[in-house]
Amino acid sequence: MKKGAFILHSYMIENKQLTFIGRVAIDIKIGDILFYKNETKQESYLITNIIAYQHELDEISAGMTCKLIVQGNPLVLKENNVVLYIK
Repeated sequence: MKKGAFILHSYMIENKQLTFIGRVAIDIKIGDILFYKNETKQESYLITNIIAYQHELDEISAGMTCKLIVQGNPLVLKENNVVLYIK
């Protein structure tokens, strides 16, 4: 069973990089892959950088808010608080 890993509040393209902003639901680290799936599409996002409280981190603990720099196709989401999963 998949476990929710990141609650996406918003996203943007910043310096030509896809950036997710939100809250961490389980401990995650650089190199983890997040997944999004709905009825019509499935996307995956490789975490390449984690930024929290103006510091770059290798990993981040559940409950913290952060920016994740990821590689993957930009999302076109209209709702807030989208949950991304990790296997």
